[in-house]
Amino acid sequence: CEACKVGYYADAPGSDECTSCGRGKYGAGIKVGPTSEIEGCADCSAGKYSDREALTSQGDCTRCAAGLWSNIRGATKDSQCLNCEAGRYGVATGQTSKLEACQACSRGRFAGIVGANDSSLCQACPAGFHQEKEGSAFCLPCNPGSFQPQSAHRNCVACAQDTYSSNASRTTPC
Repeated sequence: CEACKVGYYADAPGSDECTSCGRGKYGAGIKVGPTSEIEGCADCSAGKYSDREALTSQGDCTRCAAGLWSNIRGATKDSQCLNCEAGRYGVATGQTSKLEACQACSRGRFAGIVGANDSSLCQACPAGFHQEKEGSAFCLPCNPGSFQPQSAHRNCVACAQDTYSSNASRTTPC
């Protein structure tokens, strides 16, 4: 008889073949010649997944990409990695929580896409618009009576005394 190699186990006495550790698992090497999945296999950790069988180490599990995260142990497909929401981005791989994975776009900027993987995807609010909150998916137009001539601003400028504007998104002084 031969012992099953790492990533495999024999679940019945007298087996003529070894069974591979399933997707989302890897050969834990806890015991030589494991006789059950529990003895021979372990779940890929949170922030990782495996859509393949018979992995031999935790390092063979695939990390969730930047802009994605997962708190699921034993994930079996990349779709179990969740996107950072619009207005946020992630730069590190293998993250296990939304809080650690997803950083907010700064004030005066926005990201209208989910799963952004770089801060450069946080775009500046154009002239005539503003955003005073971090982590926004959109910019707001300047209200009538205000304007903003520059991009990437947190707020709009009120029209000077004795002037007015009834236009929204104004880019020039009233």
